[in-house]
Amino acid sequence: MNFARWSVLLAVFAAFAFALPGTAFADTTALAGTYEFDEENSDDMMEAFTPAIDAMSRLRRGFARRAVRAEDNPAAQIRLDVSADEITIRQGAEPALTAPLNGETVGYTNKDDEPERVTARIKGDAIEVHRDFEDGEYRTTYRLRSNGDTLMIQSKIDMDALPKVVDYNRVYHRQ
Repeated sequence: MNFARWSVLLAVFAAFAFALPGTAFADTTALAGTYEFDEENSDDMMEAFTPAIDAMSRLRRGFARRAVRAEDNPAAQIRLDVSADEITIRQGAEPALTAPLNGETVGYTNKDDEPERVTARIKGDAIEVHRDFEDGEYRTTYRLRSNGDTLMIQSKIDMDALPKVVDYNRVYHRQ
């Protein structure tokens, strides 16, 4: 086999090797830790939901605003345990959520005793967790800022009851 073929084979092998989930291990394990909520630098949840609520009928708006206010209680503290194979998220009153980082779907029961299907994947320097439930889905991305002490949590909520997808960000600082 000539040098050119070996070079191509080596390049293909390297591309597959670096695409495996375990190769991002060094980046994503830095997410592990306990963090405290930073209300001042986080998005206001009611503001984030307002465009979706305003697109609803008048009758549904009041109910929707009350529902958002009832749920607008971000966990004061969040703990992430990250290994090469899985992530465990502990926050507030929610039961601990553990999911493999290979995209495999696992079952989860939330604090309201409702079943969800959860997948988690490494996306570059972040971990994306997708929670699929009966009438919608949450897509949450966990990423550290370059200082290594600030956890950015970006959430997208797409529910049957909402006429628009809702995006908001939460900021937490490492303890």
